[in-house]
Formats: sequence, structure tokens, C-alpha cells
Amino acid sequence: NSAAIDRSLPKNCPPGFGRIATKGFEMIKPLTELGIGNPGIVTAIRGSVKEVSSLKDLGLHLGSQVKVLHGKEGDSIMVAVGDARIGINYQMAKKILVH
Repeated sequence: NSAAIDRSLPKNCPPGFGRIATKGFEMIKPLTELGIGNPGIVTAIRGSVKEVSSLKDLGLHLGSQVKVLHGKEGDSIMVAVGDARIGINYQMAKKILVH
């Protein structure tokens, strides 16, 4: 029972990152693909130190539980992080990985 791993990923991706076709595991995907109303947990943020720091200051960091409240492809999205609501531009939201 082997898993199919996408070998085209950069070598500097964190361990366990990738499209793994394994029954029973949730897929890691960009926040932009989570879907309105769906909850997720932040597993990685692929941004600059400044971007990651800014998101952390807003309460969004690795392990944060998030829910997309509003947004569509190409537009900023609104997410709930605990009791807070955070607006994130689409390009940055693509760098936030969730499962």
C-alpha cells in the first residue's frame, strides 16, 4: 500500500508536505481552496519573515483553527481565527496551507 508523492515539489518543502494519495488522510491545501464555511488548521505559511510576523500579530500562526467566511477566487478573503476576523489578500492566502 504505497503513497503517490508529487516529486515536482521543491526540496525545501517541509517534511510531510505534498499531495499524498493515502486513504484516511486529509489533504493539505492553500487557504484559498478551503471553501466558505469550512474549518481548517494552519499547517504552514510560505511567506517572508515580515509576512509571517504580520499574520502572527493578527493571531494567525501554525496550528491556528480558521474558517473562511467570505471571498472568491482572485479577491481578498475574510477568515475567522478564534473570535477575530482577518482580511487576507488572495496572493497571501494562497501561501497559507491548511488541512
